[in-house]
Amino acid sequence: MLPLLLGAAFAAGPLDPSPPALEAAARTRKGAVWLVVDGGPGEHMAPDGPATVTWSGAGGSATLQVLGAALAGGLPLPNLSGAATLSVQAVVCEDGGTQCRPASGDWSVSGAGRSIGLRPLAPEEPSPDPSAATVALAAAWGVAQAEDRLVLIDFGAVWCPPCNLLAAEVLHDPDDAAALEGFVLAEVDVDRRESWPTKDRYAVGGYPTLVVARPDGTEIDRLVGYPGQQAVLTWLAEVAARPALGDLPDPATLGADAAAQLAVRLATADRIDDARPFLAVAAAGGGDPTLLDQARLLVEADPDAAVAAITAAARPGDWVWSALDLASEHPPVAAALRAAVPRWLAEVGPVEGADLLYVAARLAPAEQQPAHFAAAAALLSSGLSGDDALDRGHWVGLAHLYADSGRPDRAVALMQRAASIYPDEFTFHYALAGHLRAQGDLEAARVAARSAVDRAYGDNRLRAVGRLADVLTDQGEVAVARALLDEVLSAVVRPADGTRVRTFRYIDALEKRRAALDSEAD
Repeated sequence: MLPLLLGAAFAAGPLDPSPPALEAAARTRKGAVWLVVDGGPGEHMAPDGPATVTWSGAGGSATLQVLGAALAGGLPLPNLSGAATLSVQAVVCEDGGTQCRPASGDWSVSGAGRSIGLRPLAPEEPSPDPSAATVALAAAWGVAQAEDRLVLIDFGAVWCPPCNLLAAEVLHDPDDAAALEGFVLAEVDVDRRESWPTKDRYAVGGYPTLVVARPDGTEIDRLVGYPGQQAVLTWLAEVAARPALGDLPDPATLGADAAAQLAVRLATADRIDDARPFLAVAAAGGGDPTLLDQARLLVEADPDAAVAAITAAARPGDWVWSALDLASEHPPVAAALRAAVPRWLAEVGPVEGADLLYVAARLAPAEQQPAHFAAAAALLSSGLSGDDALDRGHWVGLAHLYADSGRPDRAVALMQRAASIYPDEFTFHYALAGHLRAQGDLEAARVAARSAVDRAYGDNRLRAVGRLADVLTDQGEVAVARALLDEVLSAVVRPADGTRVRTFRYIDALEKRRAALDSEAD
């Protein structure tokens, strides 16, 4: 059963909204009245966005947390006795674009005629409580169970460039809505405390991570990172038919290629020990040697397998980053990558090409690296769309390429522009502070870092505080930095021991900064 209020005691009639941010209609289904709420002209309800529905009338009041998809699909109205009021807070996104915003609507509802008034949420009003995302995830399980659909959980962060790209190019792109129809989509803001139980349950450590699970919570598969729009759409189309990672088959029942594929999936999910028995079956079975080499590279960090995989591959895959990690200690891997990059560049677009030029820069002698980084920046810049909502996921990476190429002024200018476009977001103030600090402009870095702290929350606030403490220390204000760290560390809420979340990493970093300040004083 859907986690919604059921039943209605009055006949359906048309709703008469004023020009709104939200639109509504009442429809009769199986003898009950359902309220359908969606975005106004040019907008649609964010299907995975948290929504709050509040009823109040003579028969009592109730507050309900649902997903936007439930509102757009229809919400059963409760039994009413006399007049009632309805308020809805939700998130709407523009059609054909990627800008999303909070919106709200207020209705006066009675059994004999409805006088409906809607108003857009004023810009200065707060967004819906972000902790509602946890409730929305709980609602997603209920919807999935009722409709026998899979749950697609998006673990992401506002500061995470590939998370922003995933949202803009797939999850909130109306053109890709059909690819998501088989899933109940729920977002988890990984910086919030409310995310800890779900991140721990699925051992999520990198962002973005997409997890597809059955309605009972069993994980089918995951996708770590953002390999691009088409790769995600292909994964979504194929994921339901894959063996479930949460219910692994006996390795002996699989053929060599199926075992190798499962070994790769498990290794990508950071389950190396689970992957080893499947790799053993793949190695003994005489399957596709290229797939086997990729599995050996990911599971065993085998440099010979890395060279073979690089040499055989017509296009690069995510395993390239594992190969790059081996290159510094294994010259044959570095040589294979250097030889492959020019060949692969002809097969990829500007964004992937910029990644390959970054790989080339990492492999080049120190004196040649700036030129490679500059080429990567130029190629990435040429691939931008001109739509800020689509391009924002590339800005932080592009700024780093500018800085590494010897143009820190361009990095600062780009982050200043980004912070002006998204002034209420922590991300670009934080990045700007880092670039200003690297240039030695400590006072401007301090202002930017303070702006980041003021806009941050949860895990990202710990990161922002660390950056501000570093700038203060560089300015010689050690006592101020020490007081800041003491204040934050004394108030921080720590996850329970053994919880698999990155919060520990950020707390440890602040504690090390604090200890270092005492060491310097000694």
